[in-house]
Amino acid sequence: MKGLEGLIRRINIAKKKQNDFSEVFLKHIMDNMSSSMYLLNRKRQIVSMNRAARAWMQKEETGIVGSLFGNALNCSVTEGSHQCGSTATCGACKLKEAIEKAFRLPEEKHQVAQDTKFMLDKEAPKKRYLKYHVQAISYKEKEYALLMLDDVTHLEEQKLREEEKNKQLISSLTYARHLQKTMLPTRQKLETVLSGMVLFYKPKSIIGGDFYWVHQTEQSTFIALADCTGHGIPGAMLSILGISSLNLIVKERGIKAPAEILNQLRQSFVESMQQQHIQGSNDGMDITVCRIDKKSPTIIFAGANNGLVLIKPNETHIYSGNKMPVGKYAEMTSFTEQTIPLSQHDRIFLFSDGMKDQFGGPRNKKLKRQAFVQLLKEGASLKPPALYTFLNKQFRHWKGTNEQTDDVTVLTFCTPYSKE
Repeated sequence: MKGLEGLIRRINIAKKKQNDFSEVFLKHIMDNMSSSMYLLNRKRQIVSMNRAARAWMQKEETGIVGSLFGNALNCSVTEGSHQCGSTATCGACKLKEAIEKAFRLPEEKHQVAQDTKFMLDKEAPKKRYLKYHVQAISYKEKEYALLMLDDVTHLEEQKLREEEKNKQLISSLTYARHLQKTMLPTRQKLETVLSGMVLFYKPKSIIGGDFYWVHQTEQSTFIALADCTGHGIPGAMLSILGISSLNLIVKERGIKAPAEILNQLRQSFVESMQQQHIQGSNDGMDITVCRIDKKSPTIIFAGANNGLVLIKPNETHIYSGNKMPVGKYAEMTSFTEQTIPLSQHDRIFLFSDGMKDQFGGPRNKKLKRQAFVQLLKEGASLKPPALYTFLNKQFRHWKGTNEQTDDVTVLTFCTPYSKE
């Protein structure tokens, strides 16, 4: 009998040592975690906490153990005589819900983010953004919730600052788009000046570097479509310079020849951008300038790295401009122009390179010029509303889920001698 009592005593001592070791081991693991960790019982009272939790709360464990979690952290809704979980707003407490779920569903891990105002420093209360991970565990034949807490206030505040900056930027860009649109001819003006007009204009960003321009006199109609270097804000700034320069050259100086318009436009760009003094400056634009004479069935065309497509009922003509931009270039020779005869039912297309350079299709390649011209041929016989829908649908189908590569503009119209 004495031997049995001694065996039981030794077993109890071994169990106590094992439990003491387990408790020390668990404490060691928790104290070496960078996250604040708390062991909670079913009443959501703090049973134990690690070193990081004590440092974060700036309190000793003896003053925390036995407290409800919300009271221990001075949750803003527990001020006065309120207890954690006893106020009306506690019903929406994500942390309370996660802890209760941990006990109901011990096999699952519960993660929640909350921005409750925890007043760790009552002298200077501050809203804290906390992220929690809650997991049910069994320890010494009792059930607990292990709560791991990370204070992400700094990250969230930084995120909010970035969001505010983005809001201000978008607001500025939206207003810049408004200013840019006031300089572009309205759709109503384009429809008045150009027979059978269709405009497909899709900037990559809120504002873009593509622009279109028209001017009408008693004898002629002038049309231009340009693609400025870059897109977004840089492209938009160059587009405003381009529009202003065209107004000066054509409207005020009265220059009528498309080639000379490009010559003077280039000179204006080089001088305005001070490119004669800056090495390696590539700012400029690719542009097509046309003049349609009202008494003669012709279109006079000049292009800087840009051209036009003329589609007749049974044939297609592609006209290329000079292989140099408007802007500083290695060999800045004079631009040349071409006179193109027109007839009834002709449709002219001016465009930037945005659509043909768009990545997409089954092999995620550029559309390229040949396929782009073929697309224009397929839509040329459509009426204006249907043609716009066709261009929009074809671009979206080709682009698919890809990001838009560049600003996209297609401006098309019929000869003034044909009736739509």
